[in-house]
This record gives sequence, structure tokens and C-alpha cells, in this order.
Amino acid sequence: MKLFKTASIIIIFLAITVSFTFVMLFHTDGTNVKFQSSDMNWANSEMLYKAKGLNAIVFHFHFYKLKCDKPDVSLQRITPKPSWYQWEYWFNDYDDLKWQIPLGKVNHKTKTGYYPNSGDKEHCFNKVTSQEILEQVQVEYQQYLDQLAKNT
Repeated sequence: MKLFKTASIIIIFLAITVSFTFVMLFHTDGTNVKFQSSDMNWANSEMLYKAKGLNAIVFHFHFYKLKCDKPDVSLQRITPKPSWYQWEYWFNDYDDLKWQIPLGKVNHKTKTGYYPNSGDKEHCFNKVTSQEILEQVQVEYQQYLDQLAKNT
């Protein structure tokens, strides 16, 4: 009986130690979230382990809006919030701005999280741009993030 108690304590200790070590080694900033435009002709995804977060997504989205002359499209999140029983749920800050973006219906073209394909040279997003558009993108990008922060 004493051996069983000792083994149980050792197993619990090891489980806690391994869990803590895993979290420290593989620390995450949360779930990589996918986004798309409301016209479903543009999509992108966060890659938090590469430091590509919401700021990059919002910048590229506004770049798409201006470059493709789509002033009425909106940004949609296509990744739902994880359920409480999923690993990702416990490592997310749901006050983060990315979770404030409305959830949209996933389109088959944007399901992968990347559209248009970088090889699609005919898509307006992949054509040459001007300095004026880049400057306007910077302004709209900052206004969007400021507005999103106000709404939280």
C-alpha cells in the first residue's frame, strides 16, 4: 500500500513537472487565427511563432482594400474561439483585439487561410503598387486598430 502511495505521488509530481516544462518550452501567445475579407477574395492567417500577428493581418487587409479598390469590404475572423476543453482555450487572451473582429462564414477558397495564391499574378493584390497607396494603407490600418481598441 505504501508503495502505491509513493508511486502515485511520484506520478503526480512528474505530470505537473512535465506540464510546466512543456508550457515554458513551448509558450504560446494563443491560437493562430485566420481572417478573410467579406467579399471572400482575400484571406490571411496569423503565425504567432513567426511574430506575424494581428497588426500584419490588418495592414495586409487594408492594403487589399485600397489596391483592389474594395472600399466596402470588411475584415472577418474565420477561426472560432476554442472550446474550454481544447488546449488552445487556456492560452488565449479573449480581450485581445483579434477576438473582437466579427466571426464570418468560411469560404472554400479561404479555408486554408491564404488567398489569393501568391502564384496568381492576375489578382489585383499581386500587382505593382504606388507609394501613395502604401501611405494611405498605413493611415487606414492605424485608424482601424484604434477603432477596434475603442470598442473593447
